[in-house]
Amino acid sequence: MILASRRKSRILYDKVTVLLMFSMVAQRCGTHWCRTALVRTRRLVKRLERLTESYWELRYENGQLRARVNRLDPSRRRRRRCRTRAGRKAFVPLSH
Repeated sequence: MILASRRKSRILYDKVTVLLMFSMVAQRCGTHWCRTALVRTRRLVKRLERLTESYWELRYENGQLRARVNRLDPSRRRRRRCRTRAGRKAFVPLSH
């Protein structure tokens, strides 16, 4: 009877070690996944910052170039104003 209980307990202990190993492997995989996600997120943040900075630089340069063109060719500015005035819609109230 004592031998039978020792065999059963030994089988249970063998299963416990397997379950503990599975738990450790799952924990390490999760940790690795989290680290990878953090690294990728940091890279994306840096890339987004660079793109945002480039966007604002290009927008600034576009404004500078537009101002230079308007200084060199003032008649172009007049044509643009005429086009925008002709395309405007007037407000018409519905009630009298």
